[in-house]
Amino acid sequence: MSAVSNSKPLWKSYEQTGDPDDMVLAPEVADQIGLKVDGSGGQIASLTGEGVPLLAAIVADAVTPLQYGAAGDGLADDTSALQAAFNSGRNIDLGGKTYLVSASLSLPAAGIHIMGRGATIKTTSATADILTIAQYGTNYVIEDLYLSASVNKTAGWGINARNIRRSIFRNVRVLGQDDYETGRRFYGGIFLNGADTCAVISCTFWGNSYAGLAVCNGSELKIIGGTRFVYNGIGVLCGGSFGGLYIDDTDLHNVCNVRFDTSLTGATNLQAFFGSKMTSDVSGSNGVYIASNSIGYLHAVGTWFASSGQDSLAVDGAQQAGLYVEPNNSTLNLELDGCFFFNNMGCGLFMEGGGTTKVCSTRFWLNGQYGGTANIPRHGFYITNTAGPIDVKACLFQQSAGYDCNVACIPPTLTVVSNTFDLKSGGQFSTSAPLSSMSASYIIRGNSNYATAGGSNNALATGSTTVTVYHGLVAIPQCIQLTPKGPIPVFVVEGSETAKSFQVGISEAQSAPVGFYWWASVGFGA
Repeated sequence: MSAVSNSKPLWKSYEQTGDPDDMVLAPEVADQIGLKVDGSGGQIASLTGEGVPLLAAIVADAVTPLQYGAAGDGLADDTSALQAAFNSGRNIDLGGKTYLVSASLSLPAAGIHIMGRGATIKTTSATADILTIAQYGTNYVIEDLYLSASVNKTAGWGINARNIRRSIFRNVRVLGQDDYETGRRFYGGIFLNGADTCAVISCTFWGNSYAGLAVCNGSELKIIGGTRFVYNGIGVLCGGSFGGLYIDDTDLHNVCNVRFDTSLTGATNLQAFFGSKMTSDVSGSNGVYIASNSIGYLHAVGTWFASSGQDSLAVDGAQQAGLYVEPNNSTLNLELDGCFFFNNMGCGLFMEGGGTTKVCSTRFWLNGQYGGTANIPRHGFYITNTAGPIDVKACLFQQSAGYDCNVACIPPTLTVVSNTFDLKSGGQFSTSAPLSSMSASYIIRGNSNYATAGGSNNALATGSTTVTVYHGLVAIPQCIQLTPKGPIPVFVVEGSETAKSFQVGISEAQSAPVGFYWWASVGFGA
């Protein structure tokens, strides 16, 4: 094992046992860290002063900044001592101290383990990063570390890494909460400009004016383990050329919780996945924002999208939707399974562009009902433009201010099947699709409180040649089938079809009632 202080050896072989695996501290090092031993048996009698963190560092094959002259009191400038410790290339044990720095600290490319043990690194610079990891940093573990500032930062990240690989950030907290509502103290939490197979676990990003975490250029980043994004301008920014973003077991409460765009690279992101323990709960503008041509595939399973526009950070003029998609997203494949859109000021799901859209077993409740910016759409699900098919199945819609589901465009295909709509909302379902075309491309059937097909039996009274049938469908039926109960033929009176009824006739009045069965449907496949 290498030396920790100066060039003195830390360990001696325990020659009395003859076992090379038995090791003891060199006497001079024991004196240095305040380790007192019992002379009779060699047991530890006491450990004083800085002995505890230093001994912990020795056991972990690490160095501490204290060995390089750091004060660790949060008052003295420890920049040089910390940089010297990082330059050693060894694992770093920060020992729970508070270190004040005035410039960015550069970390080597070869991955090291930084053990904060609850330590804080506080910067006095308004623009510098705190930790900068060299390009192609690999196998880093940074954990139990607080990053903060004594000034209002206008630039600079807590951690800035380029092309980092196979690395873990665990219980890292980038905190600017001292005055987050009036002028957030920190600028950005973690920036991964190029990331491959990395994880953010149990971290906290609070009060960053730009973004809690930004990522671009690479693949495979997991944000999990109870991570929190609170009062940031953007919680998670996926800024282009990235694939394999996975967010689960994460709580987001920001101006915008997750944003996909191409602002960092100019190129589209590939795919992202949201899990059942991700909660986009309370945002100032939109919960999740998808900018034009910014992502190819988004799949959310059991994700919570709630209360957009319901915060002191609410943004006037924003759509205030749980999930908003900008126009010009013809290549977007959006798949939502078992999600929950609740209490958003605007729409639950608002799409002004899209490619293939599949929404299955998802609940929309109380969207558009309370407050919010004036003149914004307030539907459960609202889509105004798409280049691909729309498939809405087995969803539950409740108490939307506008329509439960409003497909205000003509998609190539539309399937709305087995949903439950709410009679108390502003409307159940609306579409611009030509249902009267009798095309197999538009199938709307089996939806509760939105009858597109139905039938029963009826009869023409004695001496009558017509009878009015009230079909109870949502629109004028395009297909009506009649089956007489006896030998007298019946027919639909031409031009009698309305949104509420149609007439059935016979050629001549009969001396007895003429019964028949009827079935009517709106559009093909209803």
